[in-house]
Amino acid sequence: MKKLLILILTFSLCLLSCDRKKSEKTQSDFKSKTEFKVEQKSEPKKMDTTVVYWQTDFDTIRTNQELKIGNEIHKLELKTYSLNDSSIVRINDINKPIIYKDIYHDQITEIILKKDNDIILKSKVSKLTFKDSLLDGDFLKYSVYTTTLCLM
Repeated sequence: MKKLLILILTFSLCLLSCDRKKSEKTQSDFKSKTEFKVEQKSEPKKMDTTVVYWQTDFDTIRTNQELKIGNEIHKLELKTYSLNDSSIVRINDINKPIIYKDIYHDQITEIILKKDNDIILKSKVSKLTFKDSLLDGDFLKYSVYTTTLCLM
């Protein structure tokens, strides 16, 4: 009986030992088959942005001229002023790592044509007047409308 007990105990130890080796082998196989690649992403370089604002403009440029249309004399009045609206924003990143953010104001011109004291034409012209024209969209987006009209 003692021999039988020793034999069972030895057999049990052998089974436990073999099972332990098998589980260790499985874990080691798992570790060797699985590889993790760790890539360090370089932190994006922060760009230095310089914001350039156009100065606010409270001036109104007025031009008055007399025109002879046929035999009649007409008066033409032009008033040009800034909207001071900061509506034109242009990002200039040509000189990286420095970026320039330019902020401009749009302008508008009021045209008034009179004959004696009667107003024949009164119209406001801005760059939006040309939105349906064949001008390039980016050109219109970033352009600043100004007008200078000189009639002789």
